[in-house]
Amino acid sequence: AETDADNDDFYSVGLSFQNRFVMNQLDFWGLGFSQFNLDSGESEKLVEGFYNLHLSEKLRVTFNLQHVLEYRPGASTLGFLVPGIRLQAGL
Repeated sequence: AETDADNDDFYSVGLSFQNRFVMNQLDFWGLGFSQFNLDSGESEKLVEGFYNLHLSEKLRVTFNLQHVLEYRPGASTLGFLVPGIRLQAGL
């Protein structure tokens, strides 16, 4: 997005693993991290973990958990957990 601020930063990294610590060789899991820092002093950090379970050739389910920390100048830090489930079905 266009902005006049010069010091907004965003970073993210993620890793996915398929051959270690899985229940089925077609399952995979991963970890991710992202952070943004705004020129206004606000920032957010997010850590995510997920497990993608292979149920059949056309059906998968993913369980994930995110932990978010929000920082705002002059306010207390807000942190929360966001659990999720995603079903992927193909034709």
